[in-house]
Amino acid sequence: KEETPVADGVTVKDAVKVVRSNAFRYIPKFLKLNAESKKSWNWAAFLLPHGWFGFRKMYKESAIASILTIVSVILNFPLTIAVAQLPLADESIRNYVQLAEYYAQFLGDIGTLPVLLSFVGLVIGLVIRIVSGIYGDYIYKQRVVQSVQLIKAAEDPEKTQEKLSGTSFVGFFVAVCAVEFIPTLLSVILL
Repeated sequence: KEETPVADGVTVKDAVKVVRSNAFRYIPKFLKLNAESKKSWNWAAFLLPHGWFGFRKMYKESAIASILTIVSVILNFPLTIAVAQLPLADESIRNYVQLAEYYAQFLGDIGTLPVLLSFVGLVIGLVIRIVSGIYGDYIYKQRVVQSVQLIKAAEDPEKTQEKLSGTSFVGFFVAVCAVEFIPTLLSVILL
C-alpha cells in the first residue's frame, strides 16, 4: 500500500524512494515505530554501528559512533602497556585458563587504573552497540522522514533525492577505516 503513511506527510512510496536497498526490511519496521514505540532490533547496527550509520548516510551518527568506539579502544591502551611489560609465560602453560591464572598473579603490579580504564572502554563499546541495535531503526526512520521532507521542499527534487537516498559504501568504508586505523596509528605514535 504505497499511500500508507509512515509519518506526517510521508508515505510508504516516499520512504521506499529514499531507503532504496532493503526497503522490504525497513518499511514494515518504520510502520511499527512511532513516538511511543521507538525500539526494535537491528543486528547490523549492533555489530558495526559506525559502519551501518555511514552506509545508511547518517554521517553525524556515524561520526559519533566512530569517535566513541575509538575512545573505547584507546581506554584499553594503559592495560595493554601494563600487560606488555609483564614477564612472558613459559612453555608449561597449555591453555587459556592457565594463562589467565598466570597473569592474575600480576594484577597487583598492573594497578587499578589500567584495569578500570579498560573496563570503562568495554562498557562504552557495549553501550554504543546496544543503543544502536535497539534504536538504530528508529533513528533511521527519522532520517528517512527528514530526507523526504527536504526532497519535497527542494528547488531541484531529483538532485536532492539522489544526494539523500540509498546507501553509501564510501560512508561505510570511511567509518570502518577510521575505527580500525586511528587507534592503531595512535598506538604507534604514543606507545
